[in-house]
Amino acid sequence: MRFRFLMLLAVAVAPACGGGSSGSATTPTAPSTTAPTTTATTPAATPAPSLSLAGTWTGTFVPVGGTSPEPVTWVATQTGTSVTGPFTITLNGNRGNGAATLSGTLSGTSLALTYSFTTRPGAPAGCTESGVGTITNVTASAISGQIQRTYTAACASAVPSLTPTPDQLSLTK
Repeated sequence: MRFRFLMLLAVAVAPACGGGSSGSATTPTAPSTTAPTTTATTPAATPAPSLSLAGTWTGTFVPVGGTSPEPVTWVATQTGTSVTGPFTITLNGNRGNGAATLSGTLSGTSLALTYSFTTRPGAPAGCTESGVGTITNVTASAISGQIQRTYTAACASAVPSLTPTPDQLSLTK
């Protein structure tokens, strides 16, 4: 009789302890606490310039070792670290003005410059003068350093030499 009583007790208690009709126990699971992850994409910002070079600059352009400075004017506009604008050189001996675009990229206090003359009085057809250089220690009011000047072969009759020459560019604002 005892055996029957224990059996009845076991059958009566089993459903209350989590057993089901299949007789297997289940363990409840805790709710998930992990939040879904999302990745936000931020557009790259234009680097802020360390100097403002926009404005009108005047100065001289002199071949290294030369004694005849040629007056120059640069009207610069600036977007971020890019600087560009018309560059005018007054040629010595009343030869008129040369017109170019002077462009550069500012990195800290260094300015990588390039220019190419589009108009040069007295130059033969196909003659192009250009220059390139990186000037260091640029300030918001002074740019001074060397630019390597080169000519195309068509300039042979208009310039003393086609050999590239380093020229001193000095500008103030």
